[in-house]
Amino acid sequence: MRLFACAAFVLCVSRSGAAQNARPGTIEGTGTASVTGTVRTQGGQPLAGAGVRVLDAGPEVRTDEHGEFLLSALPTGTQILEVRHLGYRLVREPVELRSGRLVRHDVRLESVVTLDSVAVVAEHERYKEFETHRKSAIEGKFLTEAAIERLHVTAVSDVLASVPGFSVKGQGPNAEVFSSRGGGLGGCQPVIVVDNVRIGSNGINKLPAALLGAMEIYTSMFGAPPQFKSPCGTIMIWTKR
Repeated sequence: MRLFACAAFVLCVSRSGAAQNARPGTIEGTGTASVTGTVRTQGGQPLAGAGVRVLDAGPEVRTDEHGEFLLSALPTGTQILEVRHLGYRLVREPVELRSGRLVRHDVRLESVVTLDSVAVVAEHERYKEFETHRKSAIEGKFLTEAAIERLHVTAVSDVLASVPGFSVKGQGPNAEVFSSRGGGLGGCQPVIVVDNVRIGSNGINKLPAALLGAMEIYTSMFGAPPQFKSPCGTIMIWTKR
């Protein structure tokens, strides 16, 4: 699945330390090409906080306060640059990347009007497993993409810090989640699943908050899918689609 590939890639670069030293709006990969640019509105205003990525070539980054972004260490050849921002139409444009060279590619986003009813229908279509679990679960907290957007979180752990039954130790890439069943920070760590694949509990913030599509949070074994049940709880994350 494409978006989980992004999440897995983040785990790899974070362990190597490459991404931790990058400036805002920058991500480091493993190729030799780079692309930079400015994301603007139709009126020409710089758009901060837009998500930018090259499809199948690394995770998403956010534009800085000037609307600028930089994606480096990318594969060469014709790639697809994807740019998204809440309230604007998603853009996918081809970009020609060359070995050892920095290419500039500016993007303009068209604003759209999103009706709540339309958003709900889209969520049902994109997160079918999430919706199935929500209908059949005995217990659990379920956050839709719209609900997560309203929280304005900068890290995945920010969502869990406010959920009774869980505690977060540390910040940024070093944050870890613990269940209160183990005394809060007593070593009882929940199972964390991203797009049906388990990750370590110390990797909760290796997934960019911009990729959060939906979340299922179970504080005990009750309600969680059988294959992911844990006495310390289960956190299931679905990346944006």
